[in-house]
Amino acid sequence: MGYILDGKYYKDNPDLNKLLNKQQSTYKEHERNRQRHDFAKEILQPYKNGQPNEDFIQAYPEESKEYKFKE
Repeated sequence: MGYILDGKYYKDNPDLNKLLNKQQSTYKEHERNRQRHDFAKEILQPYKNGQPNEDFIQAYPEESKEYKFKE
């Protein structure tokens, strides 16, 4: 019996597990990259090397006022 994987038809193939593992690892890598992008803002710190972090100031303007970065 054949199967369809990623829109491609495969005839009986003993390497099915290999193909499925490749697909799953690709999905996991994509998911990690998506989460890294989505949550990057949340790990910003107010100071970077002892100086105010410009990325933090841009991402959190209200919190920057608490640190007296902006007035």
